[in-house]
Amino acid sequence: MWKQRWLRHLGLVFDGRVCLFLSFSRHPSSSLLDQHCSQTWRQEWDKGKATCKELLATNESAQMYAERLAEFSAALGFDGWLINIENIIDEVQIPNLMVFVSHLTKVIHSSVPGGLVIWYDSVTVDGQLAWQDQLTEKNKPFFDICDGIFMNYTWKENYPKASADIAGDRKYDVYMGIDVFGRGTYGGGQWTANVALDLLKSSDVSAAVFASGWVYETEQPPDFRTAQNKWWSLVEKSWGIVQTYPQVQPFYSDFNQGLGSHISLGGRKLSDAPWYTNMVVIEKHLITEEGTSVSEDN
Repeated sequence: MWKQRWLRHLGLVFDGRVCLFLSFSRHPSSSLLDQHCSQTWRQEWDKGKATCKELLATNESAQMYAERLAEFSAALGFDGWLINIENIIDEVQIPNLMVFVSHLTKVIHSSVPGGLVIWYDSVTVDGQLAWQDQLTEKNKPFFDICDGIFMNYTWKENYPKASADIAGDRKYDVYMGIDVFGRGTYGGGQWTANVALDLLKSSDVSAAVFASGWVYETEQPPDFRTAQNKWWSLVEKSWGIVQTYPQVQPFYSDFNQGLGSHISLGGRKLSDAPWYTNMVVIEKHLITEEGTSVSEDN
C-alpha cells in the first residue's frame, strides 16, 4: 500500500497503491468533501511557539486539545492528523507534548475508524527544531507513541535502510519524504522522483510524496493531462501497482476528474471548449421530508 498525495496534499506510499491522503488546508477546500484524507495540524515560527506553549501548559490541557482535534476529525470526516510542529518547544513541556501525541492517537483510534496520527520529523525530544532525516533517538520516542513518522525530505542514500533497521517490524510506518519540486530531495524530484522511490522500495520503507501538484503548478509541457499521466507512469514503473478486481459491483463510479477538453453526450460532441468544475466529481443528494432525492447543488 502506498502512503501518497495530490495538489499540495501529500501522499504516503507503500506496496503500490495510494492509501492515505494528507491535506495542508490549501485550495480547493471542496476536494476535502470528496475524498478520505487526514488533516495537518501545523505550527511554526513565533505564533506557533505561543500556541504550543498554551496547548502544552499542563497535562490536562494537552489531553483536552487532543480530544478537541479528535472531535473535529469525527465531525468533519477527517481520517486523522499529521502533527507538523516547526518551532522550538520549551524542554519542560516535552512531557506534555508526549501526552498530547499519545492521547491524540488513542482518541483518534476510538472515534475515527481506521484513523491515524502521523508525526513529522521536526521537533526533537529536547525541544529543538532539528530535522533528523532518519529515525534516531531524538525522534523515535514520538514514533513509538503514534502510527508513523513522516521524515524530512533531505535524507541521504543510507538513511532509509538505517531507519528500517531501527524501526524493526514497524519499518513500513516510516515514511521517507520526497519533495516533487526537488528542494534538496534525494534524486532531485520532478521528473526523477522515481529515483528516490526505487531506493525506498528496495530499503523496505514507505514513502511520503509531497506536492505532486508540481506538474500542474509549473505547467509542465505539452499539457497538464499528458504531463500528469507521464509523471504518474514513472511512479507506477518504479513502485509497481497492486490491482484487485471486485467480483460484484455494489456501487457506480464514473471516475470523472472534473475537467475535460470537450463535452460529449451519448457519443455526440456538443462543445469543443475545454471545461473544469469540481461539482461533477461526486454528485451529492439530499433526501427531502417527502422522501424524494434531490441534487445538493440544485
